[in-house]
Amino acid sequence: MNKQKNKLSRRKFLIKTGQLVGSLLITGLGFPETNKAQALTYQQSQTNEHKYLLFHVDGISSKLFQEEWAAGNLENLQDFFAEAGVIKHGITYYPPFTQVVVSRIREAKGIEEGKLVDWDRYDPETQESRGKFGVFRNMVSTSQRRAQSNYIYGVPMLSTFGGMAILNLPDLLEKYGAVEYYWFATDTYGHMLGEESLKRSLYKFDDFFGLLTSSLADDVNVIIYSDHGMSYDEGTIDIKKRVESAVGDEVLNYAHPNLHLKNPQNKKRVAQKLIDETVLDYAFFRAEAGKIIGYHQDSKVTFLIEGKKISYSYQGQDTFNYYSAGYQGEFLTEKEWLDFSYNLEYPIAPVNICKLFNNPQIGEIVTVLNPPPIIGGGYVRKGNHHGLIAENMVVPILLKGPQVEHLYEKKYMRLEDLFAEIPGADFKDIEPERNKHSLSLATNDYRQGDKMFNLTLSPNYRFKLGADIMENNNYRLWGLYELYSGYLSRLWLGGGASKQANNDLEAMAKWKYKFKVKDLGVKYSNTTTHDSIINLFYRLNQNLDLNLIDFESLGIRYRW
Repeated sequence: MNKQKNKLSRRKFLIKTGQLVGSLLITGLGFPETNKAQALTYQQSQTNEHKYLLFHVDGISSKLFQEEWAAGNLENLQDFFAEAGVIKHGITYYPPFTQVVVSRIREAKGIEEGKLVDWDRYDPETQESRGKFGVFRNMVSTSQRRAQSNYIYGVPMLSTFGGMAILNLPDLLEKYGAVEYYWFATDTYGHMLGEESLKRSLYKFDDFFGLLTSSLADDVNVIIYSDHGMSYDEGTIDIKKRVESAVGDEVLNYAHPNLHLKNPQNKKRVAQKLIDETVLDYAFFRAEAGKIIGYHQDSKVTFLIEGKKISYSYQGQDTFNYYSAGYQGEFLTEKEWLDFSYNLEYPIAPVNICKLFNNPQIGEIVTVLNPPPIIGGGYVRKGNHHGLIAENMVVPILLKGPQVEHLYEKKYMRLEDLFAEIPGADFKDIEPERNKHSLSLATNDYRQGDKMFNLTLSPNYRFKLGADIMENNNYRLWGLYELYSGYLSRLWLGGGASKQANNDLEAMAKWKYKFKVKDLGVKYSNTTTHDSIINLFYRLNQNLDLNLIDFESLGIRYRW
């Protein structure tokens, strides 16, 4: 009796399976472009009006970029941006630190805004510091949730995974509309091993970028920028120890370039002593409202502020070389300083220093150390970026797309103005209303012909509800929540209930991990009541996948 019942059940199952497979093949394979458009309608209302792809390529000076471009070493970038915008003089923030740029650029904030101005984030009110790890966490938290995985790809030997993640960007653009990507490996290799290693990492980025471009639609706006340059030397110094050795009794906290004093009234004397007894190039302090003074071995620099204009004067030598370039001591607006100095050794130095003093996190003295020497520590052994000079402050900006076309003719601009010029771009975490639903059919064992059925519904973004039904009256009901999502992988955790033939319903925990590069991927899932499952899949189009489960089951998955 049981055997006859099972045969009848199997017959019905096969009939329904055949009907469903046929309809899926017609809708999923027969009209892929139509289905692609239909599949995306559920999420488009949650994205930008236009598509934006933002690349942060860390640690590339404009000088080095132009040299490699001219030498033909960045072939894919050259091909893609040949008739687009290449801004050779992008002026970054001072200090030229990654956390300073990342936490501000997308919202077009100036250095006077935000809390990250050094690698310590000292709070003068509580007299507490976050330290490098705390600052790093703050920086990462300002990036898109899915982009935060990019930071790990800056670790040596992991940059290849970062390149693989680049290949998934077209899919992410379709889903989210605006995607940011960080290539940190150039910076890491430059710090650790020097310029040649940095160049090799830049070439690697160019290679992966070339693999990406054929998959980008014409309406995608691509923006590439670097955050700072890089300088090199054979050795490094500990500037904090040198500062503490010279004026340690006066210092409340120091993290270059930000120095807090125990007694603010001593700032003039301390600034002079720093120049006399350390390798620092400049020590700036606010002498009074509207007046900032900077000491140098060969000069005394004065910035006067009147409304939105700044003037520069000096005693001794003109260490900025502004007067020899045609400056005559007049008050200039920020734009006028940019127009005048963008291609000089000290681009917009008066603006950068004056605006930095407007940040509430800044202490009484701002220091400048132009490399060489190189400030070292940790993995920083060959290169760094902490100066006010063009080698650290001038970076390339590349643009292509209909919404950035108006910037193609620009020769120079400040990084903080970049997204003020692209008002439609929004890189905040954009979430579709839900993920795609799916329906899966598979043979449980191709040698025996047993069947499996799965239905997965997404009532809300990051949530999944599912049912696994097997032909032998076994089934599982479950719910999952997405704990992590990067550009290569995702992780879900949840639970549910499991029912096996002749057994009672049993509670279970469940987790699932997915790794995908372009159309090929693997899923691994496990529960407390069943063995783990490995599912290799290949995406035929936006709606249909082919599955190989545990290397013994074949199936298809339809998504909508």
